[in-house]
Order: sequence, then structure tokens, then C-alpha cells
Amino acid sequence: MSPILQLSALNALSPLDGRYQTKLDSLRPYFSEYALIKHRAWVEVEWLKALSAAQQLQEIAPFSAETIKELDAAIAQFSEADAAQVKAIEARTNHDVKALEYWLKEKFDANSEVKKASEFIHFACTSEDINNLSHGLMLKGARDIVMLPFLATLIARLTELASQLADTPMLSRTNCSLNRTGYTTCGYTYAQPHTWANCLADHCGQRVCERGISFEAPREAT
Repeated sequence: MSPILQLSALNALSPLDGRYQTKLDSLRPYFSEYALIKHRAWVEVEWLKALSAAQQLQEIAPFSAETIKELDAAIAQFSEADAAQVKAIEARTNHDVKALEYWLKEKFDANSEVKKASEFIHFACTSEDINNLSHGLMLKGARDIVMLPFLATLIARLTELASQLADTPMLSRTNCSLNRTGYTTCGYTYAQPHTWANCLADHCGQRVCERGISFEAPREAT
């Protein structure tokens, strides 16, 4: 039997957790398993709050402002230690979402309002209801807090370089080979990824930089 290796850049299953791990630290709060468990807890708590506020449901009483505050604080302060407790329960249940349900019941066992309504945790939901919403929130958070700000910085730098080097000539290439009949400028070359980055930002749902660059394509030499 092969020995169990301690996680390192050399034995990580994916380069994302290997050679590129230091480049992706800002995404761990959104795409790690800890992040998934936290977002699942968030969805479950918001669903429980919505049920308690539904006047049509006589079986669950509205939560007090103090209980709402306690529920929100548990999500805001959700830690890796909390996620580890969920994983410990999962080792017994062999079901990740059910383990979170049990953890929530234990977490708020001292709150009489939540304890009385504890059977409404995960009420009428499937695991995929929780997972789908969690993944959507994870993607939205990563986009809004990490990716779009990064694209804004990138676009600003490309704008700066394209303007600074607008008149700096360079050899052009066609199909990755030198084109001896044409020329271009460094600024025009930097303007191309600028356009691409802005298109990417548009597809992400928000134009992050409105400063455009307009260059004429270099003319072919005659």
C-alpha cells in the first residue's frame, strides 16, 4: 500500500492546490469545501428565517429580533472549526447536507425559539435545492469581490500601457510568424487584450472600466 502523503505542491491532485496555490488564495473563501459548507449553512438559515416569517405557516412561530441576530451572527462568524464539526458529523451520517442539518440543530439547541422550530430546518428541501443556491452564491461572491476588481485593475493597466506605447513600433506577426509586409505598434498590441478583458467583464455581468481605447489598425506596407 502506498504511504499517505502530506499535502504539498508536489503531490496535490490539482495544480490549483499545487504550484498555483499562492495565486488563488483569494478564491478559497468562495470555492473551497469550507466555503461550500458555509454557503449551505447560509441558505439553510435564510430558508428557516423565511419559514418563520410566513404568516400562512401556523406550525412555526415568527422569530424574535434577538434570534434573527443570533442566526445571522452564526453565519457571519462561521469558521473552519465549525466546518470541521460538520465534517465530523458527516463521518457518521455519510451525507454532507444532512450533517449540516444536524450541526445547525446542535448549534442552536440553547435557543428555545430555534429548538422549537428545529424540524423546519431543511423543510421541503432536497440536497440539490441547497447546493444549487450555494453554488450560485459562491460564484456571485467570487465574481463581485475577487474577479471583477481584478479585471478592473488589469484593464486600467492595459489602458495605461496602450496609451504610453501608442507610437512605439514593433514587427507584426501573422499566424505566429513574422510578417515582413506589415508593422504594428506596442500600443495597438496592448489594446487587443484590453478589448478582450472588457468583453469578459461584460459577460461577468458588469462593465468594470468605461475608459475605451480607439486605435486604427496599422496599415500594411506597400
